[in-house]
Order: sequence, then C-alpha cells, then structure tokens
Amino acid sequence: MRRAAVNSLHHLTAAAVLPLAALVSLPVAAYDLSFPGLGLEGTLSAQVSLGATMRTESRDPDLVGKLNLPGQQQFCEDALIGATAAGINCTTVEGNAAYLALRGYPGVNNDDGNLNYDRGDIVNA
Repeated sequence: MRRAAVNSLHHLTAAAVLPLAALVSLPVAAYDLSFPGLGLEGTLSAQVSLGATMRTESRDPDLVGKLNLPGQQQFCEDALIGATAAGINCTTVEGNAAYLALRGYPGVNNDDGNLNYDRGDIVNA
C-alpha cells in the first residue's frame, strides 16, 4: 500500500511541476519610465523564481545514527545503571566495541534529515 501512495505522489508532483516550470520560463518584462517634467527616468523590471527540493533516494542506514535504527534503540541501556530495558553498558571497552560494530553512523545528532524525510517527500519549497 505504501508503494502505491509513493507512486501516486510522484505522478502528482510531476503533474504540478510541469505547468509551473512552463509558467516560470516566461520572459521577464521590463518597462522604461520617463517623467520629463520631473527630470526622472528609470527602468521597472521584476523577476519571479520558484523552486522546490525533493528527496529522490531512499534512506541510507549507514547515515542514520546507530541508536536510531530499528532494533538498536535500546542497545546501550544497561539495567545496572538504571535503564528499564535490557541492553549493554557502552561505557566499557567491550560495550563500546560492540556499539561500534553496529550498522549506522556513530552519532545520533546528524541524522534528522534522513529520519524526517522519505523518498518522494518535498523537503524545501
């Protein structure tokens, strides 16, 4: 069901982008203004631009923080230091080595873009 929703989003996006691209590609008008009685001359011109950014690839698990990947969220929670879930103590040498062997990026603070947007999402407009 998810794939059908993504495919329809791609068709909707293409249907919306093509007319907007045609509109944006229209020539820009410029007007010369002259007020001889006032001694003023000038040019009036305007330009409008439109853009959007879409995520075109799926999420790469190697760029998502190790503890943000499914099944690894509670990996470093040790019951001995007050955690409610069974995990390991990542502050030991063995625990840290096991943590580093997990799939994913070592930090969890740099993956918001990967977690917040899926393939086909408009990320900037």
